[in-house]
This record gives sequence, C-alpha cells and structure tokens, in this order.
Amino acid sequence: MSWDTISGVRDATRDVYDSAVGRVNQTKLEIEGAGMSVISTIKSNPIPTAMVGMGLYWLYQSMQENEQRGSGGRYDARPYVDRAFLPG
Repeated sequence: MSWDTISGVRDATRDVYDSAVGRVNQTKLEIEGAGMSVISTIKSNPIPTAMVGMGLYWLYQSMQENEQRGSGGRYDARPYVDRAFLPG
C-alpha cells in the first residue's frame, strides 16, 4: 500500500469523524434549545401547566383504581351507566 493511499484513507476517515462530531454537537444544541423552549413555555403559562398536571394525575389515579378493581387498567363505564339508569 502506498503512502498516498494511506494518507487518502486517513483524510477520508478524519472528514467522516469531523462530520459526525459536528452533527452530534448540532443535535445537542437543538435538544438543549427545545428543552429551554419547553421550560420557557411552562414558566409563561403556569395555570394551564398546572391544569395539565392535575389532569395527568387524575388519569393516573383512575388507572390505578381500575387495576385494583381487576379491570386491568381499562376504562369501565358500567358503574356510571348503572347509576344513570337506576330509577329514583
């Protein structure tokens, strides 16, 4: 193998490495920017954020109660339907 071939392979490998490092760094910056955007949105809208949090907590609790009843986490409308159609 000649030195020109080895040098060419080395240069190509360096170019690929530099390109990969550049892409990783760019992706890292984009992810950090997205995270800061989410934090900024939450700080700017505390009441809707709290409402979403409460809704997620309510959903989680409902799923936990269904699992304890043995419905496997599936929504079961029968208790509500039965009450709705009871006379009196």
